[in-house]
Amino acid sequence: MNPIKFKLAESRKSKSGEYPIYLRFYHSDTELVYPTGEKCVLADWDIEKEKFRRSMAGYQQANEFLQLLRERLTNTYRELRNSGQPITNEALRAGLNASKSSTTVFDLATLYEQYRQQCKADGYKPNSLKSMGTTASRLMRWQRKYGKVNVSHYTNVEHKALIKFLYSEGLHPNSIGSL
Repeated sequence: MNPIKFKLAESRKSKSGEYPIYLRFYHSDTELVYPTGEKCVLADWDIEKEKFRRSMAGYQQANEFLQLLRERLTNTYRELRNSGQPITNEALRAGLNASKSSTTVFDLATLYEQYRQQCKADGYKPNSLKSMGTTASRLMRWQRKYGKVNVSHYTNVEHKALIKFLYSEGLHPNSIGSL
């Protein structure tokens, strides 16, 4: 089996200065190019090791996700080969996408928004919901800027980065007391 590569697409720089990361895999005189959904600034990508650097917030979760994609593609490739089915880009993508839908990753902002919606359904007062909405939007902005934070990996380091971000946004850390 040919090596699975992760490449930063320098030609697809976004307005925020981030580049998307693509999985590339050569097979049967064909190349599979699969968007990982991950992106980063150029300084946070190690070209030689094909992974995110420690300087990127959430680098560990992002690198774990890339490793998970590598394992999914390897398993799909082996299953196709062992069953005698043709190995096509469509079949490999189907294997990657099927696996993608079965795993649920709870990032901090999404989980908080779900909590806010439940509070709204439970009849919380409008002022409380407005405050929660402000917190939810700040969490989303923080994650867009520094990368998604998986709830199971939310450590003191991420919390301090969030507090620092809230201060820079003009909010006090008490605004996230419900987290």
